[in-house]
Amino acid sequence: MKTLTKEEMRRHIQHMINKHGLVTIQCDRPSHAWVSRELEEICIPPIKSAISYAAVLHEIGHIQGRYPSSRHSLVRELAAWRWARQQALTWTPAMERTCASSLAWAARNGATH
Repeated sequence: MKTLTKEEMRRHIQHMINKHGLVTIQCDRPSHAWVSRELEEICIPPIKSAISYAAVLHEIGHIQGRYPSSRHSLVRELAAWRWARQQALTWTPAMERTCASSLAWAARNGATH
């Protein structure tokens, strides 16, 4: 598992934003991130750790990943996390815990996105 600097993570996220022509808005924390697939717009937190890096990749995955229009929220969540894992330059245990926690919450609460 490769260790990335914050700057490497930021550059990768910026590359992904540019590559996919996304519009971004800044939000405070990873838990406040959101996406509008229709506008191809995401609200992203500052990249301060592997957790915020994973959160932003996950939000981009809601636009670029498979099944973005599924009527089943858990399918959309799984697909976005799968896309995030595939695109990440590294995937740490902390990132995996964040993913698992997010999916567990979505399964319990029938999350919508």
